[in-house]
Amino acid sequence: MNKKHYITFITMLSIASSSIPAADTLYDNRFKQWQSKAQEGDSFSQYSLGNAYLRGNEVSIDKTKAIHWFKQAAKQGHAKSEYKLGYLYYSGKNVRKNYQTAFNWFERAAKRDYSPAQFYLGKMYASGQGTSTNYSNALEWLNKALKNDYSPAEREIARTKKKLNEEKLAAGSPEPVVEKPARKIVVAKASPVIKKAPKKIKKSKKSRRSQKQSLPALVDLLNQGNWILDDKPTEVLPSSMTQCSNNNDQIHCKTEEIHITTDYADVNYMVESVVGRFDEKKRSFTVKNKTNTLFVMPSDPDDPDVDPDNIPATGIVTQVMKCKFENSDKIRCYNDDFQKIYFTRN
Repeated sequence: MNKKHYITFITMLSIASSSIPAADTLYDNRFKQWQSKAQEGDSFSQYSLGNAYLRGNEVSIDKTKAIHWFKQAAKQGHAKSEYKLGYLYYSGKNVRKNYQTAFNWFERAAKRDYSPAQFYLGKMYASGQGTSTNYSNALEWLNKALKNDYSPAEREIARTKKKLNEEKLAAGSPEPVVEKPARKIVVAKASPVIKKAPKKIKKSKKSRRSQKQSLPALVDLLNQGNWILDDKPTEVLPSSMTQCSNNNDQIHCKTEEIHITTDYADVNYMVESVVGRFDEKKRSFTVKNKTNTLFVMPSDPDDPDVDPDNIPATGIVTQVMKCKFENSDKIRCYNDDFQKIYFTRN
C-alpha cells in the first residue's frame, strides 16, 4: 500500500524519526559473524542474516538473499524464520503476496507455539485468507496467542466474536426482531410524535437555510468532494475516504478506522480534520487534522534490532496545513514541515 497516500501517517513517522537516532550502529561487526555461522548451519545466524539483507543493515538490501536465509533457518525448524516468511508473503512486502503460502508458514510456526504466528493464523482463519473461513479455528489460535502474552490477540478476538455473532444473526429469522420494535413505535409513540413533529421540522429547515446562506463560497467548492492525493482519495478533505459535515463556517471530516501495512508494522489509525479560517479574497483556508493511531503491531516483535523510528507509537498527532485554491479543482498546501502538497480532483 502506497504510504504517500496517507499524508498524516507520513508526518507522524517524520516527527518520530527526527527525535530518535538511527539503529544501524547496533549491528556493529555482527554481520560478519552471522555470515560465518550461517554458512556453518547456525539457524539463529541464518535468521539474523536474513533480517540484515531484508532491511539493508550493514549490507545492501537483497530480498532474494533474505528469503534464502530465512528458508535455510526454517528448514531447521526455526519458528521465527517460518513466521517471517509467512509475514512477507502475507503483507506482499519484498515478495509477491500469496495468502496460501503465508498461511502454510504461519501454521508451521504456530504449531511450534510462536505467538505472533498463532495470531496471524487466527486472523487468516477469521478472514478466510489462504484458507476457508473458520471462526472456531480462528478463536482457538487467537486464544493460544493471548495465553502466550501476545496482547494484540485480544483486539482480534473481539473482532472475530463480533463477526461470528453477526453471522449467527444473519442465519436466523429477522421477523421477530423487526415486529417487536415496530409495534412499540406505532402504539406508544404515534400520538405525541405527530403533535411535535411539525414544530421541529420547521425549526430545522429554517436553521439549515440560514446556515447555508452564511457558508463561504469556498466551503461549497470543497464540499463538492472527490479530492485526491497522489491518485488516492484523501483523508483530510471531502472524499470517498471521509464523512464530512458543515458547522457554521467550518467543515468537519473524519475517516473510519484505516489499516496499513508498512515494512515494519501493521498500523490501524483514524483521522479527523477541521477545515476553516476561509479567506474568500485570497481563496485560502487552513486544515487542522488529528491522526489517532489506535493499534501498532511490529512485523517482528521479538527482534531487538528493529529500527525504532520506523514504528510509530499509539496516540494522537496533530498537524496544521495552510492551503489555497489554485483553481476550482486544484489546492496547494504547506504542512508543518513546509512540504508542498497538492490536492486535486478529476
